[in-house]
Amino acid sequence: MNYGIENYRETTVSDKMLQKMAVPILDDYAYSEAAESMELTSTFSYTLLLKEDERVSFEYHLPDALSVPVKAGLQAGSVFIYIDGTLFDIQPVYTTFEISKRHISG
Repeated sequence: MNYGIENYRETTVSDKMLQKMAVPILDDYAYSEAAESMELTSTFSYTLLLKEDERVSFEYHLPDALSVPVKAGLQAGSVFIYIDGTLFDIQPVYTTFEISKRHISG
């Protein structure tokens, strides 16, 4: 009767497991604290019962670059979450800050 409890472990799968994600910014005149690239973020958390040999993996679907202007909180891509190679969920990935164009007077 305790097969599930004895052969599975409770595992938390969350955004804290992700590697840092960043994409380059395309614009010679962009400005901000980090105008060369944009760090991206995703927020999720699941508590799952997994077998000891089941593995969680992530696949990132991100743009090659972002073009200015960039708004904070813009969905910029997705993270595919797999359990033993089977798609479990897809989570959005968002920009973390805003970058606008600098006005150059000539």
